[in-house]
Amino acid sequence: MKSVKRAILALVLPALVLTLLLPGSAQAAEKLRVAYLRTFAMMPFFYAMDKGYFKGEGLDVTGISLNNGPAAAAAVLSGSADVAESANVPVILAVDHHQPIKFFFSENYEQYPKPTFTYLVATGRSGVTTLQGLKGKTVAINAATSACALILRDHIRTVGLGPTDVKLIIIPFPQIPAALQLGEADAACLVEPFMTSVMHAPDKATVLASGVLANLKELHRSVLDGFYAREDWLKGHEKTAAAFMRALIKADHELIANPAVYRKLLVEKFKMPAPLAAEMPVDLNIGSFEVVPADYQAVIDGLVRTGLIEKPMKASEVIYPIKP
Repeated sequence: MKSVKRAILALVLPALVLTLLLPGSAQAAEKLRVAYLRTFAMMPFFYAMDKGYFKGEGLDVTGISLNNGPAAAAAVLSGSADVAESANVPVILAVDHHQPIKFFFSENYEQYPKPTFTYLVATGRSGVTTLQGLKGKTVAINAATSACALILRDHIRTVGLGPTDVKLIIIPFPQIPAALQLGEADAACLVEPFMTSVMHAPDKATVLASGVLANLKELHRSVLDGFYAREDWLKGHEKTAAAFMRALIKADHELIANPAVYRKLLVEKFKMPAPLAAEMPVDLNIGSFEVVPADYQAVIDGLVRTGLIEKPMKASEVIYPIKP
């Protein structure tokens, strides 16, 4: 009997020791559901998925594509997603309504004079060439509580116009170029890769403004978007969030170093014609990804200035700093 036990132990112990020595990535991966919008900001995410960088950090990631930032924030709040990515405006607005979500990862920044990632554009047929010309015109934005709402309000405010001076239609980003082409909208808020497509259309569109905040020149930079989660989830999953950040940062750096790979992804993920993709700049984050209060305070101040939120807030209310 003892010889049989010794034989069994001889077989089992090496496997047990090997299991204990294996890194977390080789053990059962932690499931992570990520809600997002299909914009250029997700390029590092798509690349990290394709290259297996999340798996390398011990994560089993599932992507959930949604139409706008408010929908992404709602997915996190409802528990149908663990983490989401969008512009920061809908998240700040949700926090203003006492919702427990916070940013833990700053994805991209708009900087003066460039790169900027958010634009107000008018079609050639509209006859609009200035911000003043938007009065009485139809403007397409992706959501009423989004960065597009802020860029429109903040920039037309500088020429004496208010939100009631324009007609709004709400449609997802992928549908906006068609709305402009068909004349359903005179102008629109655009992000990449849709901006490049519209600017290369025969209609010869005019850029009326760039940068979400009208005072970007004075600010020099402003955070545009990032990843966020419920505060209670973050408190219980700081290591998971850090692992997710590491995979994204690795993907971001590799795409910056390999522009051809970035443009190939544009063709594959967004069906962008190769000639257009070849002209796309690789404007990804080259700095820190950690959340910084001053960056978020500038956006909060813009929301107060434009009436999208009534009372001032502190940036600490919307961020959850985590080291990758």
